[in-house]
Amino acid sequence: MIVDILLFIFTILLSIVFSFIDIIGFRGIFVLIGLGAIAIAINDRKEKNKYKEEEKKANGPCTFSNGITQQQFAKIAEREAKSVKRVKKVEVDWSTVHVTVQSQSKLSSWKFSLYFNDYIYLSYNWYSENDDSLIPKYVGDKIVNAVEEWKESHCNGIC
Repeated sequence: MIVDILLFIFTILLSIVFSFIDIIGFRGIFVLIGLGAIAIAINDRKEKNKYKEEEKKANGPCTFSNGITQQQFAKIAEREAKSVKRVKKVEVDWSTVHVTVQSQSKLSSWKFSLYFNDYIYLSYNWYSENDDSLIPKYVGDKIVNAVEEWKESHCNGIC
């Protein structure tokens, strides 16, 4: 998006430059083209670094910055997920919660996984076999809220 804005500004400046070519000459045009290229390269490098950092966070192990241990997170996640009536099975693998849910007809089941990360604040993404269900978001929100409650009751504002 920023690159698009810079390119738009650069295009406008270039049209102005061609309008005033008599005043600034060809050297001025080359200076402006060089400055535009430098600005685009700097922005591109920032975007690549940001993407690499986000990819590193997403692919790396989750560490909980709020003082909670992995074992405490697992207990909270299991308790909160099992509090939902149709949840039949919960497995916690570090910061990923795998849940099996009984269908409404009780004839089958389906699964979803919640992928938690704790970079600045606890959040999650999910993958579900049942895209129409609100249960994954509901369970994820319950876990985030329970972890926040744990933080408030155990950290005394330090975490």
